[in-house]
Amino acid sequence: MIRIVLLSTIAATLLFGEMIDTLIDYALRNHPSLAAVAHRIEAADARVAESGLWKNPDIAFTINDIALSHPTRRSLEPMQFEAVTFKQSLPLFGKTHLRQDVARMQKRLRQADLYDAEVTLALRIRLAAYRLKELTLRMAILDRYLALTRQSIALYNDAIATDGTSHAKGMRAQLALYTLKIRKKHLEALAEATRERLFYLVGKPIKRIDDTLEITKPKSLAYYMKRLENAPQLIRTKRRADIAASKSRLRRAEEIPDPYLKAGYYHRNAFEDYATISVGISAPIYGRERYETEASRKELLAARSAYIDKRARLRSQILQTYTLHKEAYETYRILQNESLPQLRHIQDLRRIAVEKGSDLPELITILEERLMLEEKCIAARSMFLQTAAQLDAAIGVSR
Repeated sequence: MIRIVLLSTIAATLLFGEMIDTLIDYALRNHPSLAAVAHRIEAADARVAESGLWKNPDIAFTINDIALSHPTRRSLEPMQFEAVTFKQSLPLFGKTHLRQDVARMQKRLRQADLYDAEVTLALRIRLAAYRLKELTLRMAILDRYLALTRQSIALYNDAIATDGTSHAKGMRAQLALYTLKIRKKHLEALAEATRERLFYLVGKPIKRIDDTLEITKPKSLAYYMKRLENAPQLIRTKRRADIAASKSRLRRAEEIPDPYLKAGYYHRNAFEDYATISVGISAPIYGRERYETEASRKELLAARSAYIDKRARLRSQILQTYTLHKEAYETYRILQNESLPQLRHIQDLRRIAVEKGSDLPELITILEERLMLEEKCIAARSMFLQTAAQLDAAIGVSR
């Protein structure tokens, strides 16, 4: 029964296609790469809880002064005793709180990793889906031009006598037809490879994309710049700087060593029992703590510099992507509103001439030019949407 339901689901997917937002929602719920990051967040929760606890105490049992001549006799002298000792380090000066602060910052980094992974996965799905849609539309155009080329050749053959010159023109037209077939095979291979990529990204087979490559007026550059602080990569870099700052505060506190309490109970067979209590501290006479504090300060400065560099790099990337975004929009507008209408008119004129038995090679050339322009138009639409997706991903938008 389960197998039938699964096969029915796959068949429905292949038959009806998918919307990109639906694919993204499905992937964000099920992709194993996101589950891996979620498990790291759960591990970080455990580390936050662990960092708030004291270090385990040392408990020891001692048998002192074993006489080798009488190893079982425990009453020969006062120094013969059995003891249980307990030693506990006492974390003072807010160190427990500071360790928890470091663990919390590390958890926030894991959460930023999940945010970045979700945005990146959504972007990769969009780019692959737009690419598949672009290839599908280009194949549909090729099919139409294959039919137009065959029809033009048939009209030409019906209208002219079969002399040598006419036969050569017909052969050149056939070569153009073969070229179109080869191009279609290449597009089919690219489309199949793109489907495989989508299968991995989404987690289920994708036959086609039902979204249309619709173009709207581009958003302003200021829109993206105002939201730069939402960039997942920038947030991750800031979280690393937060961790470095927390560690630096902890290292400064650790310059003062933790004291420890040591207590013991001593039992003697023939003499009076007794107890001891001692308080000690690690003597920082070699200056290791000072060097560790200095190292953590430098790491904090490095993390802050990395944040400044990442912000500048993301700003530059947005500017570069936005330039391509605008270019794709202007290219599409020129092709759709100016170039293609004029070329369609020229094609109509040449088609009339072909019906009268002339100008077949020129018509084939015009068909090839129109095909090239329509493919450029589709590519511009795809590039516009892909760069829009990249800009949205840069400011943390996944849907």
